[in-house]
Order: sequence, then structure tokens, then C-alpha cells
Amino acid sequence: MKDSSIKQIKKTQFNIFQLILTTVLIASGVNFLVTGAISYFENKSGLLFVIIGISLILLTLIITLIIDFKKSKIREIINAIITYDPQDQELIKIPKYILSEDLTHYLKAARIESKDIESLWKKDKLGFKRIYNDIDPKSTFVEISQSAAILNKLVEYLILKKLSLITVDYFNKPTFDKRKLIQLTELNLPDMVVSNMFLSLFSKDMSQRVAFDNIENKSVVKAYGKNGEIYDRFELSLPKKCQIFRKKPNTIILKHPLFKLELTPAFSGFSAVLPRGFTQEYIKADVFTMRTYKFYIGVTLKFSWKALFIGKSIYYDWIDNFLDKLHNDMDFDRFIEDINWNIVSTLNQCNKEKN
Repeated sequence: MKDSSIKQIKKTQFNIFQLILTTVLIASGVNFLVTGAISYFENKSGLLFVIIGISLILLTLIITLIIDFKKSKIREIINAIITYDPQDQELIKIPKYILSEDLTHYLKAARIESKDIESLWKKDKLGFKRIYNDIDPKSTFVEISQSAAILNKLVEYLILKKLSLITVDYFNKPTFDKRKLIQLTELNLPDMVVSNMFLSLFSKDMSQRVAFDNIENKSVVKAYGKNGEIYDRFELSLPKKCQIFRKKPNTIILKHPLFKLELTPAFSGFSAVLPRGFTQEYIKADVFTMRTYKFYIGVTLKFSWKALFIGKSIYYDWIDNFLDKLHNDMDFDRFIEDINWNIVSTLNQCNKEKN
């Protein structure tokens, strides 16, 4: 979303201050440097002015470098929405909202094939059980239901799949030196597979699955069983020395000498408010029976100082593509803007008044 007017004014004020400070320091530094150089060549004095001038110029460069480097750090939350029917214990699909469509699609396929996932999903209703702070008085903890925990894992799987598609496509070009890349599959990530039931299920070889008649075909990337089961090959292409691992139950970390990316999908358990008329007119659901929940995807990106001095940004430019993909597919506010809901809603209201 675009910056608000106030934020834009504050940003402009800061840029003006930075420009004035930089101009003053560089001008002073150049003045000292020139004065000292002239004095030094004329009578072998003025070395102090030269040192002061060089110091001021270097100080300016360092300050500018620090300010611009801090701008590269990202710490944000992608606000997503989950729509749910508590009576039938089913997710309600929001058409064209990619996250919603993927969740309903993959959850249905998993429940068809896995009795364990079906049993866990039906064990309780989506939501949270309780809120407490007896572990740490300074922090508040939310205990979510079993079905909410399953939803966390499914969103995590969808994030990993987007990471897979982006990186494989990005690095599958002749311009990249394959010796500087690593290729990972589910076999290289046993901890991730064991801790995510959806990654374990969907990436499991077809030869080990009755739903695909135990047929082995290594050339297949994605396939569907006759009842809607899914086989989806999982692979990652990443820069060499890049590690992917789990830090907390629902935090994935990609760590490289030049950057560190943290991704945390989290079902909040708290209700969300949809735009007026959206439930009835767009989703075509009953506003009194449908429940809407907030879902957060936390994103933290930090670059190492080394990234400033190594001219290999091509090996991590894909991060922007990946984060854009997450926003486009999961950010509900962006989705509302993309479908021009405010305009559509106004037109619907006008048509109702005419009729």
C-alpha cells in the first residue's frame, strides 16, 4: 500500500535533512582539503586541514551508507484472512484470493488421502482455546485449537512452495554458475518434512502412494489422483552456503553469509472485519454463520555488511520477487484493491437503489 500523506511528509523532511547534512559535511570537507593542500604545497604546512577534510568526507560517506543500509532491513506483517464455517467445520473459499483458494484446494486433497489429517481437522473447531501470560508476565500467549495448528502448517507449506517456484525459476537460467548454487529436495530437508505433515504428504513419491497406484515416474512434477489427491514435487534452488531450517515451531529461516530471511505464519484466533457487503455479495455466504479470522505472516529480512562490498546481488535479487509473490497472493488488503471492491460495492448499491 502507498504511504499516507503524513508518512510521506515525514519521509520528505528526513530526506531534506539528510541532503543538507551531507552537503554541509562534504562542502566543509572539500574546503578543508583544498585549503590544506594549497598550504602544504606552498609552505609545507596545512597537513592538519587535509586530514580534517578527508575525515569529514569519509564521515559523510559512512553516515550516508549507514542510513541507506538500514533502509534495506524489512520487518513487516502480511495481513491475511481466513473464512470458516464452524457448523460444517469447513473453510469457505474467497474467489480469486489466492491464499483462500490454495488453502481450500490443498486441505481438501490432504483430508481425502490422509485419515490422520482428517481426524485432526475434525477434532475441534478453528479458533483459540485460551489466552494466558503466566509463563512470562510481560508477554501474552494464545493457545490455538488443533485445527488452527494444522492451518499454520498448511500456510507454511504454501510459503515453501512459493519459495520453491520462485527460486527454481529464477536460477534456472544459463547466466548463473551452477557451481555457486545448491539444489535441495525433501530428501535434503528431513527436519522440515517430519515437522510439516503437508510437505511430507504431497512430496511423497507416487510409488509409495496407493492414490497413484504406486506408479514410479521421476519425470512428473505435479499430478492428481482420481479422487483429488495431490503429488507436488518439492525442490529448492538456493545460493551456495544458504541454509534453511526451523527456529521455532512455526518460524522458517533462510540464512546466508549475505542475508537472513525469517518467515513466520501465525493463526491469530482473533476475528477480522470484512468490507461492508463483501460476505453476501462476493463470497455468497451467510454473514451470520461464517467466521472470519486474522492470519499473520511475519517477514524479517536483514542483510550483512558484506552485501555492500560484494558485487553479487544477482544471487539474492530473487528475494524481492518472492516477497512480492507473498504480498500478491496473501495480503487481503492488496486483494481488495486489486479487485476494486470499493468501486464494485458502490455500483452494486446503485443498482439495488435503481431496482
